[in-house]
Amino acid sequence: MNEPKCISSSTIADAGWFSLKRDTITLPNNQTLDYNYVHKRDFALTIPILQSGEFVMVEQYRYPVKAVTLEFPKGSANPNEQLIDCAKRELSEETGYQAKNIKSLGQYYLAPGIMDQSFEVFLATNLIPGKQNLDASEQGLTVKLIKSSNIESLIQNQTIKDIETITSYFIYKLQSPAI
Repeated sequence: MNEPKCISSSTIADAGWFSLKRDTITLPNNQTLDYNYVHKRDFALTIPILQSGEFVMVEQYRYPVKAVTLEFPKGSANPNEQLIDCAKRELSEETGYQAKNIKSLGQYYLAPGIMDQSFEVFLATNLIPGKQNLDASEQGLTVKLIKSSNIESLIQNQTIKDIETITSYFIYKLQSPAI
């Protein structure tokens, strides 16, 4: 498949942790058009599992949706930070746990038609408890231990509504016999 060619790129708006971009592109048929999209740093999502089989999740208020969500720990990478290092940092900051073992389950696009952000899913095992180190926007975040047998019912009854968490759980489930 022939890819469009970028002629020029500009930032329409910059909000610090994300920006709105406009690229002028030439399509394979030589048609030129403007393509607007959101640029945001990639993030890591970690599925932490205790020896007991319980998932370590976080519950927090998410202002944009005005609701408390139940999610796996996740966060954006700092500039030049590898996603595996981001996963370890976010796990420790949000839950206090550190993982002796951490493994990538793959990298995925969030919304490829409107943004360039992707996320990598990590499985964290052999967890060592520690102390949370929350940033200002995470105040009130609480750690929840969820039995593996309860995850799917929490998805079905929409207690878990975060699509990144839902997708990552099923990625884990599909790969778990091979892990």
